[in-house]
Amino acid sequence: TPPFILGLFSSILVRVAAYLFFILLFFVLNVPGMTRPFWLTALEYLLVGFFFLDFIYAAKQKDFLHSAAYLSVAQLGFLFVGLILGNKSALTGALMELLSQTLVVAGLFIAVGVLSLKPTGAHPFSKLAGLGRHDFWAALALVIFTFSIVGFPPTGGFFGKFYLVQGILEKHDWVLLMVVIATFGFNLVTAGRFTWLLFEHRKTSSFHASIPFSAKAPLLALALAVLLLGVFNQEVVHNFIEPALPKAFTNLPVPNVPFLGKQVE
Repeated sequence: TPPFILGLFSSILVRVAAYLFFILLFFVLNVPGMTRPFWLTALEYLLVGFFFLDFIYAAKQKDFLHSAAYLSVAQLGFLFVGLILGNKSALTGALMELLSQTLVVAGLFIAVGVLSLKPTGAHPFSKLAGLGRHDFWAALALVIFTFSIVGFPPTGGFFGKFYLVQGILEKHDWVLLMVVIATFGFNLVTAGRFTWLLFEHRKTSSFHASIPFSAKAPLLALALAVLLLGVFNQEVVHNFIEPALPKAFTNLPVPNVPFLGKQVE
C-alpha cells in the first residue's frame, strides 16, 4: 500500500473515528453525569498505558514506516487521557491534539513515501543519516513533526498537551500526571536522537538522493500547518474547539496559555 494511502487511513479516518467516539460519550451518553465503577476506571488507565507503550516500540524500530505506524497508534493515548478526565481543559487538549495529530501522522506517512530509497518497500533509518545536509527543508519538516509529538513549543502538539496537563492538575490525578511526564521525557530523548541522525556527518550509508520540490511540497505544507496551529492556538480554541465542547462547559473559561490560568471546576 502506498504510504500516502496509509497516512489517509491512519491520520484522517482513525481520528474521525476518535471524534465520533467523543461525540458518543459526551453528547449521547452524557458521561460527565455518570458514576464510573472502579473496574472501568482501571480499564481506562490500562488502555492509556497500552497506547503509550507503543512509543517504546516506535523507538525500537529500524524501519521508518514501521516507526510511523507505531507513533500513529501511540498518540491516541493522549486523546484517551482527555476523555478519561472529562473536564473542559482536558477535552480542549484532546480536541487540539486531534487536530495536530491528524497533520503530524499524515506528514510522517507522506515523508515515508517521499524518502523511500528502495523499490522493495524498505525504509531503513540508517539511510536517513545526513538528510539535513542534503535537503534541509525536508529534514526540518521531520523535526517539526517529531517535536510536535513531544509537545515542544510553538507546535500545535505543545498546546494540546498543555491543556491536557492543565486538566490533570485540575483533577489532581497524580498517577496519570507521572505517566504523562514520563512519556514526555522518553519522547524528548527519542526526538533528540532522531534529530541527531538527520544532521549527523556520517560518511557511509547516508542520504544522497535528491527530492523534487513537487514531491516534498505536501510535506512542507503540513509542517507549516503544525506550526500555524500552535501560533494561532487561541483563535482555534475559541472559534472551533470551544463550540464543539458539551454545553455544560460553554460558559467556563479556558486557562490562559502558556501560563497556568484559573482553576476550572
